[in-house]
Amino acid sequence: MKIKTKSIFIAIILAVIALSLFAVVKNFKNPNVVKNPDSEKLDFYDEDWLDDNCECLEHNRTACRFDGYIYSNGYCTSGNNFTNPIRKCSQYNCSEGIFELN
Repeated sequence: MKIKTKSIFIAIILAVIALSLFAVVKNFKNPNVVKNPDSEKLDFYDEDWLDDNCECLEHNRTACRFDGYIYSNGYCTSGNNFTNPIRKCSQYNCSEGIFELN
């Protein structure tokens, strides 16, 4: 009976340690993240350059696929026409650091 109780106690301790480590790793923020780079950096790191030279980490930016369409109320509209928006890359991993765009 003591061995069973001891095994359960060790299993609970290991589960608590695993959950704690998971929480710490999940909440870790990368210090190299550049949120909304200023206009000078953005001129150099335009979206086409970022797409060609960096790895996309997240697709959380909503945009319209076609020129002339404006995103509003969950749709891309142009006059009486509408289409669904697309998800574009919002975070890039580049050799210079990680860049986030809106």
